Amino acid sequence: MKRNYPNVLVFACGEPEWGEGGSGLEAMVKAARANPPILKARICGVVSNHCGGGIAEKAEKLEVKFQCWKGPFKAEGYQNYRKQFKADFVMLSGWDWPVDGLEADRVVNIHPAPLNYDDASRHFGGKGFHGLRVHEKVLKAFKKGLISRTEVTLHFVPPFSQSGYDTGSIIARIPVEIKADDTPVILQDRVKAVEHVWQSRVLNEVVHGRVRLVNGQVVYETEELKQLLMPAAE
Repeated sequence: MKRNYPNVLVFACGEPEWGEGGSGLEAMVKAARANPPILKARICGVVSNHCGGGIAEKAEKLEVKFQCWKGPFKAEGYQNYRKQFKADFVMLSGWDWPVDGLEADRVVNIHPAPLNYDDASRHFGGKGFHGLRVHEKVLKAFKKGLISRTEVTLHFVPPFSQSGYDTGSIIARIPVEIKADDTPVILQDRVKAVEHVWQSRVLNEVVHGRVRLVNGQVVYETEELKQLLMPAAE
C-alpha cells in the first residue's frame, strides 16, 4: 500500500459472544486492500471494549492491530490511542461510548437509521438506541406512516462534552427500503448490507478531503458528490 495513504483507527464494540460483530471492520479492510482500492487508506488498528469476540477475532484474521479498552472513555484515552496508532482519522463503527478529545472533522460515525434533528418522529438516535432497538423504533414509525424508508447515516462527531450522542454535521444519508413484512432482524440485515457498501466509499471521500467540515458545515467538492451522498428527502 502507498505510504502516503492516511491512517484510519476504528473503534467498534461488537458483541461479547465469540464470533459476533466486526463485519463493518472486515468490509473496510477488504475495501482498503482491494485492487484497485475502494478505500484509499490504511486501517491502522481497531479498539474495542470487548477483549474477546467478533472484533478481536476478525482483527486477528485480517492482521489488523487490536487493542482492548475497558475505559474510562475520556478525552485523554482517545488522544492516547490516536497517538499510539498514528491515526489521521477515526471511524466509529458500532461504537456505543461517548467520544471526547478529538477534532470533529477527523472523526466519522456510521448510524443505522435516520438522524433528523428537527423532527423527533424521524429521528432514531440518542443514548441507548443501537442494534435491534433502533430498527424496532424505525418499524414502529413506518407502521404509523411517519416514514416510508430508513437510512444509513454518516456524520462528523463533535466532542461528546459539547454535544451528546448522535449529533454532528451529517455527511451522507443513504436510503434503505422498508418492506411491510420486515422484522427488526430482517431490516437490520438489509441495513448492514448497505452499510458495508457505503461506509468505505463515504470514508474515502472524507480522508481525501473531497468532503470536509468547515465552520460546522459539511462542504462537498462537487454538487454531484453532494447529491450522491445526500439525496433529496422523501
